[in-house]
Amino acid sequence: MDLRVGVWLFNLLVILLSFICLITDVKSAELDIRPSTNIQAGAPTITFRCQPTIVSGVTSLYRLDISRLREGVSTEQILGTIQVGKQPELGPGLTSPKYTVSGSLTAIDTVSTSFLQIIIQDPNCNDKGEYVCTVTGGNSGGSLTPKKQTNVTVQENPSSLGINVVPSKSEYKSNDSISMTCNGNVGNPAKTWQWQTRRFPASIQWNRYTDSSDIVTDDVSPPIGGSCSYRQQTVLNYRVKAQDDGLEIRCILDNTEEFSQNFTINVSGQNNGGGDGNPEENKGDEPSDAGMIAGIVIAVIVVIVIIVIVIVVVVRRKKTPGKDYDTGESGKGPVPREPDHDPKYNNRNNPSDDYHKNVEGLHYADLELTRAEYRKNHPVPNNTRRSSEDSVTEYASVRVA
Repeated sequence: MDLRVGVWLFNLLVILLSFICLITDVKSAELDIRPSTNIQAGAPTITFRCQPTIVSGVTSLYRLDISRLREGVSTEQILGTIQVGKQPELGPGLTSPKYTVSGSLTAIDTVSTSFLQIIIQDPNCNDKGEYVCTVTGGNSGGSLTPKKQTNVTVQENPSSLGINVVPSKSEYKSNDSISMTCNGNVGNPAKTWQWQTRRFPASIQWNRYTDSSDIVTDDVSPPIGGSCSYRQQTVLNYRVKAQDDGLEIRCILDNTEEFSQNFTINVSGQNNGGGDGNPEENKGDEPSDAGMIAGIVIAVIVVIVIIVIVIVVVVRRKKTPGKDYDTGESGKGPVPREPDHDPKYNNRNNPSDDYHKNVEGLHYADLELTRAEYRKNHPVPNNTRRSSEDSVTEYASVRVA
């Protein structure tokens, strides 16, 4: 009786050791993902390779599977499988060339040469999810199915972005209202819109537009038309200021230059007002109505003063008398003699001289042009006859008021 119990205990111990050996040797499954677990949409391929890690001591391998568990779905989708003695197969509903399967499986594998590989062409956001590698094997002691589960994300960049400006003009006036709308595919996961401004070349730094009361952003819309990207639009309602000439405004996703749309405001009759590119900080720079009125009043006063000055000058010129010329009759003495040809004035006031009488009360003075200085420097020879011109007397009439 004791011998039978001993044999039974020995057999039980062997079974337990075999099972422990199986658990110890088949430590886990390995799932290798290339190029990475975070794939950008547009990448050419993504490759999944499933294989056991250590299988020494295992008497047999039965099967390798690669499956995918999507968000919101309770059951796994089989992408590919391979069994001993059979060719690898794609899962139900999967076809080439989108999916490609390959692999090999040896029942007794001591060097881990068994594997199953799935290649997905042109991965997109529909290929994201939890991917699972399952290894099924065992020995006389039982079976074991270790798994390796890894999350894979596939991101899609924003695309088809555009900006629409209403009204669309080449130039705007101060106080005009502009509505700028940016929309398009905002990517997957959805990226966040932001409005920014700057004044180039005064500033190369973009500043965030922080007045949220001017911005209206819609909710994110789900992907449509086979696209994996979400859609969204944002609107900036902006009032033009006098100093906004050359102001650049842009909408941008995820603060990435590649995903942005720009618009430049040109203000008619204005030069670039400078500033740091943040129109909200320059709201107080515009002149007030009172200042404009004061400037107009000052300009009118200046014009009136100029007109008065011109009138005064003209009137004074009209009242200014002409110059008096003394003929020697006023008793002030003879007129100063000029250096060369000084005329002599002889008063002709003899009333008995009929030649000099004038019924209009005019007085005459003889104007004798002397050549004393000339004769002194140029004496005339005695035998030269004197010209009658030398003794000619000229007269000038002077009216006495």
